[in-house]
Amino acid sequence: MKEGNLRGYGFNLYYASMLVEDVPDDLWCAQPAGVPNHPAWVLGHLCATGDFAGSMLGLEPNCPTEWGELFGNGST
Repeated sequence: MKEGNLRGYGFNLYYASMLVEDVPDDLWCAQPAGVPNHPAWVLGHLCATGDFAGSMLGLEPNCPTEWGELFGNGST
């Protein structure tokens, strides 16, 4: 089961990098009307929560520890 979770974890990292590889620098902090968080926050949130999920699989964290507060639940 752990190997399947690790494959899924790796795929999610790969897929996230594909989704953001062509986002222009000037749009990372753009907030269209009605959207509470910009792309930089969304990616930071995915990274921070991914680190938490990875820790449950025995992986070492990749993000700075302060990202949990910056991008965790309830942050904007």
